[in-house]
Amino acid sequence: MTNGLRHTYGFYLLHNNVDMGVVAKILGHKDIQMLIEVYGHTLSERIDKEFKDVEEIMNAI
Repeated sequence: MTNGLRHTYGFYLLHNNVDMGVVAKILGHKDIQMLIEVYGHTLSERIDKEFKDVEEIMNAI
């Protein structure tokens, strides 16, 4: 798999809510650290959304 295709595939999986540990394993990484280094800047949107989701859950309690 070429690097460009590999990055696109990783990005696609992460932004479709596939667990980071699973994506790391699929891409052949020993842990999620490499994903954080490579895709960290793109994950900020997902992190913000999930934070808001948790905030809504906590406000509903």
